[in-house]
Amino acid sequence: MLGTQDMTNGGLNPDRPLSVLGRMLLVRRFEEKVLDLWGSGAFTGHFHVAIGHEATAVGAMCALSASDLIFSNHRNHGHVIGRGAAPAGALAEILGRAAGLLGGRGGTFHLADPALGMPHTSALVGASAALAAGAAYGVRLTRRGGVSVGFIGDAALGEGIVLEAMTLARQWSLPVIFICEDNRRQTVSAAGADDTDAPGDGPPDLVALPRALGILGMTVDGGDVSAVRDIVGAAHRHCMEGSGPVFVEAKVPLWPGNEDQWPEPVTGSTDLSDAFAAPPTRRDHADWYASRDPVLRYCRHLLRTGDVTESDIIDLDQEVQTTIVAAAADALASDFPPPQSALNEIFA
Repeated sequence: MLGTQDMTNGGLNPDRPLSVLGRMLLVRRFEEKVLDLWGSGAFTGHFHVAIGHEATAVGAMCALSASDLIFSNHRNHGHVIGRGAAPAGALAEILGRAAGLLGGRGGTFHLADPALGMPHTSALVGASAALAAGAAYGVRLTRRGGVSVGFIGDAALGEGIVLEAMTLARQWSLPVIFICEDNRRQTVSAAGADDTDAPGDGPPDLVALPRALGILGMTVDGGDVSAVRDIVGAAHRHCMEGSGPVFVEAKVPLWPGNEDQWPEPVTGSTDLSDAFAAPPTRRDHADWYASRDPVLRYCRHLLRTGDVTESDIIDLDQEVQTTIVAAAADALASDFPPPQSALNEIFA
């Protein structure tokens, strides 16, 4: 009834609340599995997860079309899974296996799926803005239609390449949307974490910078999937009308596990029963469960509106978890690329 296939390919239906929730849950359970795999030693090295960013990733994908080009950054898992990439292929890529979306050559930092209009991901801070602007220029030249989207973080606004990309996009009126996921990561790291902070508390809106360049700037609650869909949809229409670039600041709630340099599973596996009743106020990170977790927020919203029942949510989550368990098994069973393939696709 709920349709597992609808959650594991590009068939996200923004008009079906269960489809949207299913995709958000898929991102959440995928990231929890990534944390499990890293903890078990299945892969090594630095990585980032998109827990807390599910509403921004899925909300944006709800507003974009199949002809759009999307460029992600270091926190890319949510964008790729949100777009509809197969979880098994994405996990295999993170594990460096030949069955990965990029044959195991991209890994966690450069996860992408060209078949879904995500040709490349760059973990370099701010680089996706330049990639998106360049692709938008290509869209203009080839008249292929669609827009280009570049996901950046709040720290990227300190990089010259982002200012240059936005300046050129404005000068040439390019069809590009810069989506800045502002989870206050840099601010909290510098000032010390405060679990009671709401998204966006403290620093001023980041849209002041693109507005100074003459770019339309909009701010949205990045923890509200419907609000993100509406704002990105408006930005998409603006670009398709030939009105130039748009900058969207999505104020994303900082997941407690992202407060340090390495992600830590401090909130454990998400318990969706927290959406049905008020979570205990004395537990660690109580404010996260009560008001900041985007997945729990959307569950509560759908329960209030009567779009779903508690049973719908539990059944859907079971489907998602079954999908992720199978995806992880497939990824772990896949082979590593043969050593000689290291020289493939090298120009010189």
